[in-house]
Amino acid sequence: MHGRILKTVSAVIAVLLLIAAVPGCGQSSPIKIIKEPEYADAIAESILQALNNGDYAAYSEHFNEAMKRAVPEAAFREKAAFIKEKIGNYKYKAFASARIEDIYTVVFYRAKFSDETWGVTVKIVFLETNDDVFVSDLWFDSPKLRAK
Repeated sequence: MHGRILKTVSAVIAVLLLIAAVPGCGQSSPIKIIKEPEYADAIAESILQALNNGDYAAYSEHFNEAMKRAVPEAAFREKAAFIKEKIGNYKYKAFASARIEDIYTVVFYRAKFSDETWGVTVKIVFLETNDDVFVSDLWFDSPKLRAK
């Protein structure tokens, strides 16, 4: 009986180790940890203040064309209302980390909103071109945002 349990536990551990190893195998380039890019703080602050103010033009000012199509003004209004209902107004943020993933610069902030005790993770994905910097993805996460 103990031998069978040991074999089962060993098999489960082996499968979990394989699952953990497989995602890294297909990566074309390693992730590079970097300092906060000079442009990131001002763009992030502009987006978060625009969210508070319901200002779609300022919110989407740095979006690339794909983001502007993915988040039209009506979607912004819904998202802003949802965020205000769940976690309140944006108060302040602090840089957490940044990394380069392929052609993107991914920047994380810990933000304080008025009604979220645990803080909010804000992830902004930037795409740098020869002429400009664009936001190509924006993501908010917190316990209250995940609650049903």
